[in-house]
Parts: sequence; structure tokens; C-alpha cells
Amino acid sequence: MIKGIDISEHNGIIDFEKVKNSGINFVMIRATYGRKKEDKLFHKNVKACIEVGLPFGLYYYSYATDSATAKEEVEFFVKSCMKYKDYVHYPLAIDMEDSDNYKKERNALTKENCTNICKIACDYIKESGFISMIYANQDFWKNYLDKDILKDYPKWIAWWSQNANIDKTIYSIWQYKSTGIVDGIGTKVDLNESFLS
Repeated sequence: MIKGIDISEHNGIIDFEKVKNSGINFVMIRATYGRKKEDKLFHKNVKACIEVGLPFGLYYYSYATDSATAKEEVEFFVKSCMKYKDYVHYPLAIDMEDSDNYKKERNALTKENCTNICKIACDYIKESGFISMIYANQDFWKNYLDKDILKDYPKWIAWWSQNANIDKTIYSIWQYKSTGIVDGIGTKVDLNESFLS
């Protein structure tokens, strides 16, 4: 089992040496969110992973409601990530959720629109020389994203159940728990399993 975590500034200062020694094999680090916001601990987390030799990927939380904002977001994200291009082992991902109903309140929560936003993001990430990926929970993948249109992009699913029936031919990373305890992290943390080789 390839064990991983995903983190942001909300997890506070992390001791990555302890994280690595606890058996974690990779980290997905939040880099940006929205059009112009960098995670406060993005650079610190990346540099610490490089220092201890812990493989990592990067992601951003999307607030995009249309094609124009989708393009702005992903351009800012990739620009922020570019200086670490030689060190990234895992994909660059768009976090496609609507946890605060931002998209819903702006009538942007349609399958066609959400799928298009992900496609714009993934194409731009790929054109920039990275592997692209889409993160969403089980409900979002079922109701708001067209897996046929997005079939060429690696997929990361949040499904917080040890009994989840994950199709490994479709999904590359499974976030299976949101309340994990990992040595070196002072908060609960998301736990993941990678099916990437």
C-alpha cells in the first residue's frame, strides 16, 4: 500500500522527518486557492518535503464558476508551482468541490460547467509539462463531473469508508479518511492510498 496524506496551512507546522518515518510515502500539498491566493505554508511544506526526500504533488482549491475564472486560477497555480517542477513526483491537481456552496449560489454547479472547468485546468497543467489530476468526493464525481469527457485525466476520489468500492481502473488516488493521526502533525489529517506506479 502506497500511503499518503494531503495537507494545507490548516494542518499547521509539520515535522516531515517524523511523517516520513511513520510510513507515509507521499504528500499532496495545497499550493493555491481561488485566483490569486497562495497557501501560507505552501513553500515551507514543499521545501521540507524536498529536504527529507518525501515525494509530493500539488493541488489548488477551485472557486471557478466559468471558463475565464478557471483559466485565471490554473495559470496562477501553475506559475506558483513552476519553480518546483524538477522536484514534483506526483500530479498537479484541481480540487473540484463546493464545500461552502460558492458555486451553487452563483448557479455554476452544473455537470457541464464543472466538467469544463476541470478540462481547462487539466489541459493547461499538462501543456505546462506536469501530470494533471482532478480531486472530488464520491457525490461530486457521480453528479457533477462527466467521467467520459474526463477519461484521459488521472482521478483522485474522496470516499471516507474502508468498505468503499474503488475502481482502480478509473481512480489513481483514494482519500479514505479525513481524521487520520500521523506522527509529526498536530492536527487530524486526510489519509490517502495511491494506485499510481
